[in-house]
Amino acid sequence: MIFLKTLPLVLLIGLGSCSINPKKFILTDAATPLAYDIESAALKWEASDKNSTEIKHTPWAYPEGVKGDYNVSLCRSVSVHKYSTSYHCRFVSVPEFLHVEKKTDEPTYLLLQKTDKPWNYTGGGKTLKGNKTIEIISIR
Repeated sequence: MIFLKTLPLVLLIGLGSCSINPKKFILTDAATPLAYDIESAALKWEASDKNSTEIKHTPWAYPEGVKGDYNVSLCRSVSVHKYSTSYHCRFVSVPEFLHVEKKTDEPTYLLLQKTDKPWNYTGGGKTLKGNKTIEIISIR
């Protein structure tokens, strides 16, 4: 009985001690981990002097990810395979529809660039701190 009461706590501590984002292990779809990669890159890179950066992302096959060839589409939502999310909109702008088709286990590369356009995300939650926009300008 004590074991059953302490198991959830042990699992949470274990997930919290992961060296990479533990949210990625809890999520089941293919689009959200890409959105978290975009978030991580944008927040780290926002204060740097570099004008552009590239994200490399390979979707996971489990638990409900991509098992085979896949496609990635970006605009107001990120779509990977049959899943989508708009979480990336807190951190980047996508000025035009971007799409790429990939083979199994082939990574997708997104090119991010800083612009002089003002950052105007009006939703709540964590977002960029500066007044410049980061755009995803290409996908390959």
